[in-house]
Amino acid sequence: MYHGYPRGTGFESRTRETSAPRRDLGNPPCRAPERGGPELTPAARLAAAWTGREPDRVPRLEFGLEPGFIEALLGPAARPGHRVARPDRRAALEALARLDIDAVCVNVQEALLTGVPLPRGETAPPGLLKAVADWRGKGGPVAYCLVDGVFSRAAAALGFEALLMLLLEGPPGLAGALDRAAAAATRTALAYLDAGAEGLIVADDLAHAGAPFASPTLLRRWVLPRLGEVAAAVRARGVPCVFHSCGQVTHLVGDLARAGFGGLHSLQPSAGVDLAVVRATVGPDVCLMGNVELDDLRTLDTPGRVRAAAARAVVSGGVPPPARPDGGQAIPTRFVLASTSGIIRAQIPVQHALALRTADLKPSRLDRPDGAAG
Repeated sequence: MYHGYPRGTGFESRTRETSAPRRDLGNPPCRAPERGGPELTPAARLAAAWTGREPDRVPRLEFGLEPGFIEALLGPAARPGHRVARPDRRAALEALARLDIDAVCVNVQEALLTGVPLPRGETAPPGLLKAVADWRGKGGPVAYCLVDGVFSRAAAALGFEALLMLLLEGPPGLAGALDRAAAAATRTALAYLDAGAEGLIVADDLAHAGAPFASPTLLRRWVLPRLGEVAAAVRARGVPCVFHSCGQVTHLVGDLARAGFGGLHSLQPSAGVDLAVVRATVGPDVCLMGNVELDDLRTLDTPGRVRAAAARAVVSGGVPPPARPDGGQAIPTRFVLASTSGIIRAQIPVQHALALRTADLKPSRLDRPDGAAG
């Protein structure tokens, strides 16, 4: 059954049943409330942005918060009575709420809390799958999960330089290696969805700061079709599918959108990624995420500059929603504010992270993003 969300956004009705029931992401209705009205839930706010409706504020997403940052934000409340050695899930939920974060990659956040790196294997370990279900019952941010993509899995199996040589030479073994990587990525993604994940981010760094690691022609031939297979499997479950890559990906964003990714994350300005160019390339139906390099303490060295960068990102990357009946200023949609790295690290000043609270990004400030530092 089709619930009225635009096809291709990841909010279609599920085509298969999974072991964990999903939230009704369209309830309450995905529309901006009247000024001063009730706030939308994180799920409804994200659904509004994904489907081109005006949210009550710009949604926020991060992969996770480092324990050191949680302690800096919460102070002694991060470890009450020092009964635990490091911040726990309760502390993480409190920190995420203080930062207005609407979605978090729960497998990444769990790995950060426990100090155990995410596995690079073919599927998710039972402990992380259980954590996904546990997070969903806490009433906090929407539970996304992150999985390695095709290029990164093949590079881990073959070696980075060996993979680049194979892409150039195109021997028969290349297709098999990439097929195995795509199958492993799909199995991992579906395992997280079966556990209750409400969104998937496929992380596959395809570029460095200057250009893609391989020519776009080679990536289009060998890698992008297989990434499309992963995206199709995720979208068949009726959840959003986002692609993450650091670096200069401008020449690939159109291909990634055509491959079936409804969202694109990172979009690093220091790598030369211009959000206005990306938006013109992918059109109005793709949700853009990121573009604020919170780790760059040389450029974004004050909370005011962080707010200004956030406002510029929303204006450049967002899509104007239909005009308000009351003639009021509208909040751009099809945009989710996020740091480019996805991790708020311990060295990030607390006030810089708090400057990304989108509740403070008023429409009047978005009209003059270069003056938002005040």
